[in-house]
Amino acid sequence: YIKLLEWGVAPRQIALLQDHYQDVLKVLDENPFRPLYEVNGFGYQSALKLADALNLREDDLRRLDGLLFRNARELSMKTGSTWLSMACMWDSVQGLEPEIFEAALARLETAGALELENGRIYPFGLCSEEKEIARGIANHMFDVDPPDSKDLETRIRQTEFSLGIEYDVRQKDAIREFFSRSVMVLNGGPGTGKTTVVRAILSIARSLYPDMVIQLAAPTGRAAKRLAALSDNDARTIHSLLRWNLEENTFAKGPSDLLECQILIIDESSMIDTHLFASLILALPDDCRLLLIGDEDQLESVGPGRVFQDLIDSGRIPAVHLERIWRQSEGSGIITLAREIRDEETCTWEDGVTYLDLPEERILDAILEDVDPEMDPDRFQVLAPMYKGAAGIEAVNEALQNVFNPPRAGCPELTAGPVTFRKNDKVMLLKNMPDEDVFNGDMGVISGIDSRTRTITVDFGETEVDFSNDFLYYLSHAWCVSVHKAQGSEYDKVYCITSCRNQAMLSKKLLYTAISRAKKELILLGDPGVFRSKVRQKTRNHRMTTLKERLWEYISLQPLESDSDDSRNLENS
Repeated sequence: YIKLLEWGVAPRQIALLQDHYQDVLKVLDENPFRPLYEVNGFGYQSALKLADALNLREDDLRRLDGLLFRNARELSMKTGSTWLSMACMWDSVQGLEPEIFEAALARLETAGALELENGRIYPFGLCSEEKEIARGIANHMFDVDPPDSKDLETRIRQTEFSLGIEYDVRQKDAIREFFSRSVMVLNGGPGTGKTTVVRAILSIARSLYPDMVIQLAAPTGRAAKRLAALSDNDARTIHSLLRWNLEENTFAKGPSDLLECQILIIDESSMIDTHLFASLILALPDDCRLLLIGDEDQLESVGPGRVFQDLIDSGRIPAVHLERIWRQSEGSGIITLAREIRDEETCTWEDGVTYLDLPEERILDAILEDVDPEMDPDRFQVLAPMYKGAAGIEAVNEALQNVFNPPRAGCPELTAGPVTFRKNDKVMLLKNMPDEDVFNGDMGVISGIDSRTRTITVDFGETEVDFSNDFLYYLSHAWCVSVHKAQGSEYDKVYCITSCRNQAMLSKKLLYTAISRAKKELILLGDPGVFRSKVRQKTRNHRMTTLKERLWEYISLQPLESDSDDSRNLENS
């Protein structure tokens, strides 16, 4: 332990090494980069410190292997791709002889650090995980015993009456499809009625199969809470459902301890990355039906992969696409704008949508002029693509804190670095805390501050959590958040910042996701020209995956034609 401290290794990293190896120094002497490949949470910089301490030569091939391993993982996370080309990887270590490069990849493959297949390089075990997904989906496409068609139509009419709504042809198709398939995708934009379809499915499933265990889940805590509220059913995060272990980054639920449910419904499925979906598939019981709900036009997952899109594009999974817009009440211009973005039509600002053409330095003042200290912080949200700048997330949060929760006598506060937290502040969790059943992106309110022990207590709605150190590591103010953090949530009123300074960060998917967070009122601030150009701009960094091809391999069927482009056009007509 003392030796590792002398070498500059942090205590937490030392603990990881001691937990993983019996004779740490012997392992490191053989190869100081070995923990980089084998120990979760042990990083490249720590491995470099070990290599330097052990006087490893600069041209030692073990250094090259570690560099290639690091580059592959970073490129995968940066691009969202599950695989990288040989050319891309070679560019990351310019000047290297081809023979030396190929030999290094071969060593990493032998060590199990990277996977190579057909000239593609897969980090993070993503090749195996794509295969697990394809194999798992294929295994879950079993024959089901559908209910009597007349009985099902009667139950649909009863549901319509009890909910006071009338389903259109496509929504009824979705309901029928669910009860005749074991796996199904329900895809649609905001206002197309996905939630009302799910409510019908839940109501009918409970009456038809009273003994079946039905589980609802979503990728984030906010999305799970929203799903629970809209469907009047309990919902959990996928991480919570799979019982995630933070320290080991593993799931307790899996092939040896399956989930206990016969119907699993997942909302906001476009946010699920390859690793999480593979873990979910491995934990499904053989007889479990699966319904994946999402919007293919929203932002993809933060982690590598495009699972939801690949499932749809494969043509192997029964999919129903809802396109008719139902939400035509207050704020209908938001739905219209979302459709215009999706269909690449001219964007219009009407019926709940306002565009304030402002330079960056005036955006924050415009927000401050519009907000009212009496507004419910849970009913509005400011979205920005960048943290820095005059209209960045940090500046907006600081200004809105002074509006909604200014310093005053008797109000406890605690300063950590440049940020001051006060009781009643709106905050967001930045890290997963599975032991507390709260996760990255969950929002709460500071319910207590103990200055003596430097403890902040946050009320997340269903649970209170104490934070006794590293406040900035775990918490941030949440009046203004990034679009990625807001995904899966909805608010009555949304302010969306789109200044020229931010334009490098803007994209069609990001802007579509941002505006579809608003239910009643959307205020866009910045340059309308930038907005219009960005929503027409094609994505430059297309995610490279092979899940679609693997689905073709494992599910040897002709592409499904029940929801072809022709049928979509007929429905639109």
